[in-house]
Amino acid sequence: MLQNPQSFYASLAPRTIDDCLKAQTPSLAKIRSDFGDKGNLILMAVLNVMVSDLVTFFNLGKNMNDEQVKITVQLIIEDYWYLKPEDFKYCFSQAKRGVYGKQYDRLDGQVILSWLEQYSNARADQADAISYRQHDQIKYGQELQNRGRADQYRQDNEQYTEQLRQHMVNNLNKQ
Repeated sequence: MLQNPQSFYASLAPRTIDDCLKAQTPSLAKIRSDFGDKGNLILMAVLNVMVSDLVTFFNLGKNMNDEQVKITVQLIIEDYWYLKPEDFKYCFSQAKRGVYGKQYDRLDGQVILSWLEQYSNARADQADAISYRQHDQIKYGQELQNRGRADQYRQDNEQYTEQLRQHMVNNLNKQ
């Protein structure tokens, strides 16, 4: 990422939102905090490559100039600081496929930010679903474990009761 933003961008290969969530690459905020002022330059360079790739891909009549790309990148850094580079790669890949709607002769910052908003909402939904699944596994796993303990307690209690009954019967027979 530090040496060559184009190579870094090309190396990213998320295929699903889950891939993005599991990615080891830090978020934009973490990159910025770890590298300080240099972090901001890194983010600007990498995101510039990503947005420029979009501009090149769509080849529309009303395309973005360099200044518009720069402003869009700054807005992305401000608004989507919690996302990772994989998130942007996946979102933009989905946009190229038309997942967020068809492009009709216009690509600008507003369009890109609307794609990111849609993606961010889908990502949040996916993260919630994963969290609920993990919660259920813990909750119901613990419940099953507790049920197992209760079953064992009940079984032990029945055995003890039976032993006690046998002991009482034996004592009565001795008398």
